[in-house]
Amino acid sequence: MNTTIRLAKAATLALAASLPAASAHAGAGDFLVGVGVGAIGKTIYDKATRQPAPPRNVPRASQNREQVRDIQVRLNALGHNAGTADGIMGRKTRAAIYAFQKAQGYTPNGKLTQEQVARLVALTSPDSETNTTTIPVGKSDSGSHSKDQNRAAYTPPTPAIHGLIIGDKASDLGKRLTEIGYTDCEQVEGLYRCTEDLENMMDSLTVATVDNTIYLLYRDLAFKTEVARSALESRMTDTYPTLMSQDDLSRTEDASCTGTLQKPLSAVVAPVSTSPSDPNVLKKVAVACTDYQGIALTGDQTVTRAQILLYDNDPINQALEAGTGVFKAANDVPPDLKF
Repeated sequence: MNTTIRLAKAATLALAASLPAASAHAGAGDFLVGVGVGAIGKTIYDKATRQPAPPRNVPRASQNREQVRDIQVRLNALGHNAGTADGIMGRKTRAAIYAFQKAQGYTPNGKLTQEQVARLVALTSPDSETNTTTIPVGKSDSGSHSKDQNRAAYTPPTPAIHGLIIGDKASDLGKRLTEIGYTDCEQVEGLYRCTEDLENMMDSLTVATVDNTIYLLYRDLAFKTEVARSALESRMTDTYPTLMSQDDLSRTEDASCTGTLQKPLSAVVAPVSTSPSDPNVLKKVAVACTDYQGIALTGDQTVTRAQILLYDNDPINQALEAGTGVFKAANDVPPDLKF
């Protein structure tokens, strides 16, 4: 317990320091920064549950960087994508902190308080009484998901794209996308489309919302230089351990959505992209596929394209039942209608 408290206090001091922010291009690159030139970068998670304290005689700046790196590792372990654990408090890390704060019921601002750091440490310490997840070790976090006498049952981390998750409120989404690093975004009737032409890839992001709630996240990366598949898979495993452990790189509770990414792309993404505010389209989409989390990599030995789709129809169904958002107008009776 004393070690946890000391770590929480040290990490809080580190986060209060002014550290250089990552560039917009680095933020947009997410877990794929540098892959276009063949350098996959450092592993987000070092496959160990130990979090050693920095040596006593190292400079304070080095200690701060180690403490921020520890925060990044823990955020990634919970599924809040802080990017590579490099010890730099950049945009990706702040976005991950924002997502963590929202998930835990705190007021989100991208800056951790001592209480929030202590909560983060508790959630990612395997032997902590408050821990409800097991930090993934190795390339798969799926395992048997059976209960252990000394640990709580494993709960897969919620997959995210740039720290955004399904169910997030979209009231400040435009601002968050800008902070992530996207400079070319458009919003059309609850649909956000962003593109970023980077040196090594074209990064496209689609975010669909209904009644101010995110129900779809789709990221499409087209590489200008082919990337070694084995290296890319290793890098993506750190960010999406549960999905990458699946044979078809996908998870769903709906048999009609099972399989490759192409089926939900045609049944969900295509109709929404064409008619994002049509209540009839959204109804059909919600019926066609209830939920889907999947990845598609184009290429055998080398990859030219990577696609990630996160989707759940719960926000659509909730808006439909409440008669809010686009469904409010659909339920309204014309004022000039007489009987």
